Amino acid sequence: MSTEHLPAPVADRVSEVVRGDGSVAALRTDLDHIRAIAVPSPSRLLRRFAFIWFRVFVREARHRKTERVNVRIPIPIPVVGAFFAHGLTGARALTALAIAESADAPAEALSDYLDSVMGVELVRVDERTGDHHQLVVVGFD
Repeated sequence: MSTEHLPAPVADRVSEVVRGDGSVAALRTDLDHIRAIAVPSPSRLLRRFAFIWFRVFVREARHRKTERVNVRIPIPIPVVGAFFAHGLTGARALTALAIAESADAPAEALSDYLDSVMGVELVRVDERTGDHHQLVVVGFD
């Protein structure tokens, strides 16, 4: 396995990008790392036994200013939350990997995506126009 270092222009500076070998094994390793990052805490899993949480997540970036709203409303319905996904599914981990690889600031983009993921998403709207980016997610967690 070898990696290739390429200069990539980012804004006014040049950053070094490491391109993986593109193998399935490397992709699987990357997905496993992302899924390990997103493992929910034991307290969060216990809270799901007592409540389900109606959640609204909004992230808006405009002219390099970022605003975030993350509202959680507990609904006392026991045990239902235990059936929600206990981490990232393979498809969501693949989406997170694609977002991180295509972003100018991969750590920030990955963090925003992982914060927005919910157990059951009712609505996800990701809108980009020029320098304005808005993400709205509504669901249960």
